[in-house]
Amino acid sequence: GGPDEPEDRRRPRAAELISDARRPDQVWLRSGRCLVHISSGHEDRDVWRYTLARCVERSDADAAAGGANNRPPSRRDRDGDDGGEEARLRADEARFDHARSLCPTTTGAAVVDAVRAGCQLDRGRARLAASYMARCPPALMPFDGTALRLAAPMLGRDGPRAGGVERGGR
Repeated sequence: GGPDEPEDRRRPRAAELISDARRPDQVWLRSGRCLVHISSGHEDRDVWRYTLARCVERSDADAAAGGANNRPPSRRDRDGDDGGEEARLRADEARFDHARSLCPTTTGAAVVDAVRAGCQLDRGRARLAASYMARCPPALMPFDGTALRLAAPMLGRDGPRAGGVERGGR
């Protein structure tokens, strides 16, 4: 409200939540003369997206803490001698598996796999990234773009990002 409104309209009003004992998924909000129905039927529909965003944040933070940003795995990493790197990989995998388990559709699961593949590729784990890329439908991961993304690090170039086109005059 603006300064021209009466004082009582600018003041916040108390609101009351009312639940229906016969239908616990039905909640009503009452404030003054207004009554609003709040539906909780699809409350969890976007949880997988938020979980996926958190996976990427944690994956980036773990990689930065371990010094694994944008470097291919060393022989020690590949042979499994680096327990810290292996623990980070297991933690990453568990987080992404959890996000995938929350997906209500196969499209959502494919998006999780595509993001997971990108994270693995950024960590220098091309073989693992390729296994996740292979799960994605061609509409999400077209073969030509996927092949370029996998080959670019071996050629010493930054490859195109998921769904993007490589820019620059190299």
